[in-house]
Amino acid sequence: MGGMKRLIAMVVVAAVGCAGRAGAEESAAAVSGGTLRLEERGRAKVFVFAAKTTKKDGERLKIKLHYVRRYKIPPGLVAPGEPDFEEELIDIDKDDAVAKDGALASEMGASDLEPWPGRYRVVVSWPDAEAPSDDGMAKAEAEAEIGDAKDLGAMRARVDREVYEDMARIGRILDSIGDRWKHLGANPDATWADFRKTAARRIDAVKQRNGRRRTAEIYWMEARGKQRIDWTFQKLCPLLDAASQHLGKPAANRPDPKELDLALADTEEDYRHYLDYLGFGRIVDAESVDSALSAVGKIAGEVKEWRAKAAGDPAAWMEASADLGARLMESTLKLSGELPESYFARAEAVGKITLRMIDHVRELAAGKKPAVEWEELERKLEAAVKELQESVPRVSDE
Repeated sequence: MGGMKRLIAMVVVAAVGCAGRAGAEESAAAVSGGTLRLEERGRAKVFVFAAKTTKKDGERLKIKLHYVRRYKIPPGLVAPGEPDFEEELIDIDKDDAVAKDGALASEMGASDLEPWPGRYRVVVSWPDAEAPSDDGMAKAEAEAEIGDAKDLGAMRARVDREVYEDMARIGRILDSIGDRWKHLGANPDATWADFRKTAARRIDAVKQRNGRRRTAEIYWMEARGKQRIDWTFQKLCPLLDAASQHLGKPAANRPDPKELDLALADTEEDYRHYLDYLGFGRIVDAESVDSALSAVGKIAGEVKEWRAKAAGDPAAWMEASADLGARLMESTLKLSGELPESYFARAEAVGKITLRMIDHVRELAAGKKPAVEWEELERKLEAAVKELQESVPRVSDE
């Protein structure tokens, strides 16, 4: 509730006005004194518009709610007397308002999601032969500045994470269908009915979350993520039905297996394409990352044991260090293989620090003072591993 109080307190109301030639001033006065504000209706946040009107009771006026995105024009391209920005109006909602007792009122854009910070504008329009617009409609506007721009980064990150998590949940269901099909014998899949029931519940939960996401492209990931998740279900839900005809029956009663092979391949192809389109590349398997990090940690532990004895047996250390270096390269390549490109720098940091630990022991074995203290290397490795582990999304099935 505290966040909503702050949003409401920051609303800036603009009076309704109509731009155009002087001949339209009388028409513009048909709607005046407009306000736009954000209010709560239970769990929902609603944009509430109100204005005065000279229209007769029962007359209808069209109302549209927009999010206003502004683009700065380079100074050298700004025309004299013109604004230094261009605007893009993103459609949020629309309504028909009915004049009554000299007033108009409308509630639009209801959502239980926190609204994106920024400028919102209501445009009221009605037929008028004297209107300056090409469509023969007179127009009036009201604006409100909602929220705080400094909240945008956190809101975008949350949406990114939530879309990723739902795509990951879909992927797990799809992977499980493929795995069950791959290992299916002549008998029916003994746990298919339970899996199907669980999958239906999880799909329904994702659909409910996705249904709350906004279609308006205020933030690309929210609108496009919603769309791609919907499109994935258009393939996944029929795939589950088709899979039941195979996995739930003995081999003698199954349709042509090529039918399920093609449906599965088609759904997987679309799913991978959507992951690329949304910029995720792939879903990270947190358990596989942990396993790869554990292998690197084991190597670091072995290097630490050699630190106390390498100088006393340099020949044995030379042999062991070659093996440790080769295993470290293999482990770091495997770690990177579990991750999309955006994680490579963090994975590389883990490998480089562990390699520096091997160099540290080599310097000791050669009778030299190591360039970096062992305790510092341990602290750096712990921090690098922690940073990577905490950056990997750990997605529940529900």
